[in-house]
Amino acid sequence: MTSSVSRVVSRLGIGTYRFALGVPEHERVFYKALERQQDPRHNITLIDTSTNYANGRSEQLIGKVLSNPQHNTLTRDELVIATKFGYIQNENMRLLSEGVFKRVPPEEIVEYSNECYHCIHPEFMRDQLTRSLERLKTKFVDILFVHNPEYYLMTNVNNPESNVKKHQGILLNRLALLFEELEREIDRGRIRAYGISSNSFSLKPSHGHFLPYQDLVKIATTASERVRAQKQAQGTMAGRHRTPLRPKVEGVATTNSARQGTWSEDHIRPSPATPNTLSRTSHGFGFLQMPGNLLEMEGVQTTAKWAKAQGLSVFLNRPLNAMSPDHHPVRLASYPAPQSPTYLEAKAQVLEALSRLGQQREYLQHKMQRLRTMIEGLDASLQTNHLSIIHMEGASIQSQLHSELASPIKTFHTPSSSPRSQQAPENKKQAFTDGEGDKGRHSQNQGQTNSDKKSNPSQLSQPISLKPSAEEVENLVQHLDHFVRVFHQQVRSQETQRVTKMLTDRGIDLKGESIEQFAVEYLLEHTQVDSVLLGMKREPYVDFARKVLCSLLDEESKQ
Repeated sequence: MTSSVSRVVSRLGIGTYRFALGVPEHERVFYKALERQQDPRHNITLIDTSTNYANGRSEQLIGKVLSNPQHNTLTRDELVIATKFGYIQNENMRLLSEGVFKRVPPEEIVEYSNECYHCIHPEFMRDQLTRSLERLKTKFVDILFVHNPEYYLMTNVNNPESNVKKHQGILLNRLALLFEELEREIDRGRIRAYGISSNSFSLKPSHGHFLPYQDLVKIATTASERVRAQKQAQGTMAGRHRTPLRPKVEGVATTNSARQGTWSEDHIRPSPATPNTLSRTSHGFGFLQMPGNLLEMEGVQTTAKWAKAQGLSVFLNRPLNAMSPDHHPVRLASYPAPQSPTYLEAKAQVLEALSRLGQQREYLQHKMQRLRTMIEGLDASLQTNHLSIIHMEGASIQSQLHSELASPIKTFHTPSSSPRSQQAPENKKQAFTDGEGDKGRHSQNQGQTNSDKKSNPSQLSQPISLKPSAEEVENLVQHLDHFVRVFHQQVRSQETQRVTKMLTDRGIDLKGESIEQFAVEYLLEHTQVDSVLLGMKREPYVDFARKVLCSLLDEESKQ
């Protein structure tokens, strides 16, 4: 593999899955992560992102920071930027519905779910690369990853009767066609190298969704040779876009859906001038990315070793989030024990507050019971000792409780001639903070017969919406927020204890280090691992990365 990235790739990279433009803390932390260090070996030079991270706002944040460098931050020429493509979600889903991807054959788009489609067709790749370059505000990306191409397998191999080999062959043929176009993108100067980022690389090879990797280098070599042969035969200059011949993986039939017509450059949106590229003598496939951590070592021990033997570089993601099917999701980190008050005390306090408000305001009883049920459900999940802080990041418990508290209370009000009752729908707070308004209106209507109501449509019951008073909401919110904070502390503490036991049972001695530091350093001790990607959306995470880099250098100096 000769089209390697010439810049230094740091042992730790910045994972930007949760980064987004418009979040001041993320921008501040990103600048901090890119600060130039006195010892260049402490610099973090690798940035990993994707078109679908924060719906493109992750790339936009990177572009903003790199186009507005501070006096002490690394420059674009010192950084290695890797992005990915493949997902059709959110903005891409809108573009698809508007016909922007009409040149992509429908059968090449994988419909995994209503909210998530996937595509690795060359036409889609070129569109996504152009958009990435615009968001990143750069002339080229150092590495373009094909993002989780196994979605094709996840959609088509879903039962024991599925023909796994057939579908794996179709996927490899699609990758072969894509690799040819990626080789052309290297010649155009829009990328320096390409690779595959796949969660399937961490699975066992026998798994139906595993992407076979043994022929990937051969496919890339063939793609590179075909592109060079086409340019020589057609007498075109390097980088000129021509009709690609359909590559074929040996032993796999070419599907009709993969054969496409003539490509043209008129649908490729203009991009800034690109740097000159040297003549290449081999393919540009140079990188694999996969999950890897203390509890998910399958890919590190197999796929990564193969990649290193082929001269490929390996990046690991999810180093602290283990999601192996053999156990429940866990965060590989050390958290302190909960502070006073204890979780049981906080739970008792919030349940007492709910009960008290329900008794004081009869119309709130159903709402208080729903909140009580939600809290008891959280408590039940905590008692199983399988809950992870990872679950807390997917959906905000605090937001769910607040939403339930703020939701209107539906009741029915029958208008009468009473001035007070006529004003009730317009003055909901007054009607329900005196404690007797509902009863008063009910008694005023007792004398009406059913026939009276039927004969006078204006007297029919009408729905109105009610909410607790601002003071009641504020008081209860304080109790709920306090419970959520203590609940999170308890989840972290229990998870730390559970992970420590799991590691001990596996004979792993932390040697006095925190779980997270041991976990990252353990991965970097494997020679087949070039870099580990860490999420750094908060300043302590950047400090942790610096600490790990210093520790690694100290160990090297002792050897």
